[in-house]
Amino acid sequence: MATESQTQSTAAPAGTGSEAVTTPFGPRAGRRPTVGEIRRLERELREAYGQLRVTEDRLDDLGNTLAVIERSGSFKLARVISAIAEKAATPGTKRRQALTQMLAISVEARADPRLLLSRGPRLAPGDLHWNRFCRRHDPTPARLRRMRELSRTWEHRPLVSILMPTFDPTKRFLRAAIRSVKEQAYERWELCIVDDGSRTNAAARTIAGYLSDPRIRYSERLINGGIAQASQTAADMASGELITFLDHDDVFRPHALFEMVNHQRTHPECDLIYSDEDRLDPWGRRVYAHLKPDWSPELMDSCNYMCHLTLMTRELFERTGGFRAAFDGSQDYDLFLRAAEQAREIGHVREALYSWRMHEGSAASSPLAKPAAFLAGGRCLEDRLARSGEQGTVVEGAWSGSYHIRRPIIGAPTIGVVIPTRDAVELLRESVACAEREAAAFDVCIVIVDNDSADASTHEYFERCGHLVVPGPGTFNFSRLVNIGAAAAGPVDHILLLNNDVVSARPGWLSALVEHSQRPGIGAVGARLLFDDGTPQHEGIRVGAGGGPAINLDLSWYFGMGLTSRTVSAVTGACLMVKRTLWEEVGGFDEALRVAFNDVDFCLRLMHAGYRNVYTPLAELTHLESATRGRRHPVADERLFVTRWGPFPQGYDPYLGGHILSFKPLDYR
Repeated sequence: MATESQTQSTAAPAGTGSEAVTTPFGPRAGRRPTVGEIRRLERELREAYGQLRVTEDRLDDLGNTLAVIERSGSFKLARVISAIAEKAATPGTKRRQALTQMLAISVEARADPRLLLSRGPRLAPGDLHWNRFCRRHDPTPARLRRMRELSRTWEHRPLVSILMPTFDPTKRFLRAAIRSVKEQAYERWELCIVDDGSRTNAAARTIAGYLSDPRIRYSERLINGGIAQASQTAADMASGELITFLDHDDVFRPHALFEMVNHQRTHPECDLIYSDEDRLDPWGRRVYAHLKPDWSPELMDSCNYMCHLTLMTRELFERTGGFRAAFDGSQDYDLFLRAAEQAREIGHVREALYSWRMHEGSAASSPLAKPAAFLAGGRCLEDRLARSGEQGTVVEGAWSGSYHIRRPIIGAPTIGVVIPTRDAVELLRESVACAEREAAAFDVCIVIVDNDSADASTHEYFERCGHLVVPGPGTFNFSRLVNIGAAAAGPVDHILLLNNDVVSARPGWLSALVEHSQRPGIGAVGARLLFDDGTPQHEGIRVGAGGGPAINLDLSWYFGMGLTSRTVSAVTGACLMVKRTLWEEVGGFDEALRVAFNDVDFCLRLMHAGYRNVYTPLAELTHLESATRGRRHPVADERLFVTRWGPFPQGYDPYLGGHILSFKPLDYR
C-alpha cells in the first residue's frame, strides 16, 4: 500500500527497535549519534505523527465514552477502593508486594480458575489470553448435550474411524486419550488401537479396561514396525466412512468430532478437513494455540501445518494409498500432501479441537526430539515434486520441520523494475544498486518514475545512471506513478515495483521472487522487508483486523510463519512482483487510491480473479519506509477501500487465524 512517497507501506509496525536510544532526543550523551540511530529516531517521529492524527480522530469518541464511565456507580466505587488500597499498601512495602501478587493471581483466575491449582510456572501473557478465550468459548456441558442430541437427529451419521497407534505409552496419557474419545459429543465413532510391539504390557493392560465399549477395537503387532505400519494396520481394521487420527498421548476436545463431521456434512464436496490445535504443557495447561490459515498450498510446501486434527473420507484415504513406511516419522505429512493433490475440496474448521501433549521425547515439547522425522519430511516434499513433475530442490528451512522448495528459473525472463522517486538521490542510488546487483542473471529494464524532483544532484544522476527515466509530474499519486512506470517498461515478462528507499538486500532476492512469479496460478509475490535495525517491517499483510483495514505482519515469532513461504491475502507494493499479463488483466493499480491501500486492493483483485498471492522470506530487503515523503494515511483512501472490500468481520482474512484479535500483543477475540 502506498504512502505519500515513492516509499510506501501498509501500516506502521508494532515495534521499531527504539530500545537502543536512552533519551527522548538521542543516544547517550558524549557520543555522536550514528546514521542508523538518526534514521530510527526520524522514523519514530514520523510514525508518532501518523499515530497522533489517528488518535485525534478518535479522541472525541473516547472522551464521550470516558464521561459515561466516570458517571457510573461502578467507577465511583472503584475510586474509593483504589484510595483505600493506596493508603493501606503504599509503594515499596511488603504489603504492596503482596497486593501485586494477589492481582497477578486474579488475572490467572479470570483466565481459568483451574490455573490456580497448577504447580507450573506462571503462563506467558499470550497463553493466559488463550486460556481466557477457551474459558469463554469452549462448549459447556449443556451445549455439549445439545450437540449430542442434535447429531442424533442427522439424517446421515457417518461412522468415524479414529486410528491410534501405540508404543510404550505412559498409562495416564493413554487413559486420557481414550477418555477424550469416549467423551465426544458425536457418538458414532470407532477407536482402532494398534500396539506396535511395545516392550511392556502397559498398553494392553490399560486398554483392557475400556474394551467393554464395543466401539473400541484393539490389536497388537508382535514386532515393532514403526508408526507408519502401525497406523496402516489400524486403518485396515477400520470400517468407517471417515478417518481421523489421534496420538496415544494427545487428546480430542469434547466437541472435536461433532465440529469435523458437521463441516463435512454441510460441505459434501469437502473430503479433507483440518482444524486448529493447541498444546498441553507438562502441568496440563493449554498453551501455544496454533490458529491456522485456510488452505495454503505454499505453507503446506513449507511445513506440515495441517497436523492435528485432520479428517478425510475413507475413499480419499484409500485412493491415496494410505500410509507409507518409507516416510516413517513424517507419515502424516506424506499422507496429507498426497491427499491434498487429489481432494475435491479442502476444509478448515477454525476451532482448536486437538491438544498436543508436551513431554520429554515429544515433538510438541522440542522440535529436536525427533530429528529423523524432519529428514523424512524433506523426502515427502521431494516425492511430491516427483509426482507432480515440477522441478525443484528441497532445502532445510529456518527452523526444524520447515523447508524451502527452490525452483529453477524457466527460460530467460525479462523484468521491468519500476522505481518511483522524488529527490533523495542517495537513497535512490542504493535502491537502483540493489536491482543492478541482481540484473546480471536476468534481462532487467529499470524504469525510474520522477515525481517532480527539484534537486540538481538528482537530475544529474538521472542523466548519468543509464536507466530509463520517465516523468510523473503533478500531485503525488503512487498508483499513477507505478502505472506510468509499468507502461514504460514495455513488453516484459514480470513487473517489479520497488521503493526508492530499499537500501540493501540479501543476494538472490530477485531470483526468489521470480521463482514464484513464474508459476501458473500465482498472482503477486512479496518480499520480507526489514527496518535498518533488522526488525521485520513486512511479512505479508493482514486484511481486515482490529488495527485497521490492512496491517503489515511480523510473524517470525508465531510458529515461524514469517520465515516460511505462505499464501497471503496481500503483500506490500514496496517490493511486489507480478506477471505482466496479470497486471494488464486486472488493470494495474487503481488511481482512485492515491496513497494508501492501492497495493492491497491490487492483490485482492488478483485473489478474486482466481490467483494466489505469495510471500517469500527468501527475498529479504532492508526498507527505510517512507524516507522521502513521510508516512500518511488519507481518510479518503481508507473510506474507498472499506467501501469496496468491507465490512471486515473478525476472521475476514482467510490466511490468518480467525480468532486472533492481534499478534502483538497476542490476544484472541
